[in-house]
Amino acid sequence: MDTIHLDAIPQLLAYTFLVLMMFSIGLEVRLRDIAADLRNYSIMGRALLANLILAPIAAFAIVKLFQLNTDAAVGFLLLAVAPGAVFATNFTTKAQGGKSFAAALLFTLVAVSLVYAPVIANLILPAEMQVSLPYGPLVVKILLLLVLPMFAGLACKRWMGKLANTLLKPASLVAALAFVAFMVMMLSSGSQARSAIGGRAVVAMLVFIASAMLIGWLLGGPDRGNRQVMATGTSMRNVAIALLLAQSLASAPIQFVVAAFFSLMVPCNLLLTIYENVRNKRAKKASKR
Repeated sequence: MDTIHLDAIPQLLAYTFLVLMMFSIGLEVRLRDIAADLRNYSIMGRALLANLILAPIAAFAIVKLFQLNTDAAVGFLLLAVAPGAVFATNFTTKAQGGKSFAAALLFTLVAVSLVYAPVIANLILPAEMQVSLPYGPLVVKILLLLVLPMFAGLACKRWMGKLANTLLKPASLVAALAFVAFMVMMLSSGSQARSAIGGRAVVAMLVFIASAMLIGWLLGGPDRGNRQVMATGTSMRNVAIALLLAQSLASAPIQFVVAAFFSLMVPCNLLLTIYENVRNKRAKKASKR
């Protein structure tokens, strides 16, 4: 099989989703709310514990338990050391009262992942399988796709409140449509990737996703919205960084492991989001009676 390259249309859809999602977050939250969440050292510390220590430990245990082959094991471990999935914003911003925490957690984990992922990967992988990241292009993409759109939304909310209210729904709608279209286009490659890695590796990934969800949920604290954000933020790994690390190894099988994980983590977290949304709606109806 050839190595994985994202075609122009899926790439455009992914970029559209990220820009508009981050812009809509900026339209809804305040900078001081994000700053307050960043200064909440208790929950941010637990988020780092879940993503940097407990989730990788769970991945190591699952690799050993399922006796995965070398390619599957390496792909698995690259995902385990790469927290901060940018696509998690499509789910975590829907958590009750969780938008500012979702944004704070995203930026924290993405920033940490840039340093943590390659360093830890090179420590745990064999000497002949050392990885690296293209930091220049990667930082530019983070600024253009995540940082600038959110600050544009924050600026619009602060100085053009009426325009912000007008733009919020269409921006969120187009972001959601772009995400759905992206996922539909990725279904075929996800199926191909799952077939390539085998059933044992797929089951191992599902076990890891469930374990990481549980870790995040338990460390999320008493607030249910924060628990949902933590569960999703921990179980959805930074596939973009993991794929770049895999590409530096020039190994197609390892890249297909990463692609297969992406095709599994999205529907799993979609189910969690749907469940929590339905539960919240029922709770609101019950409180009005």
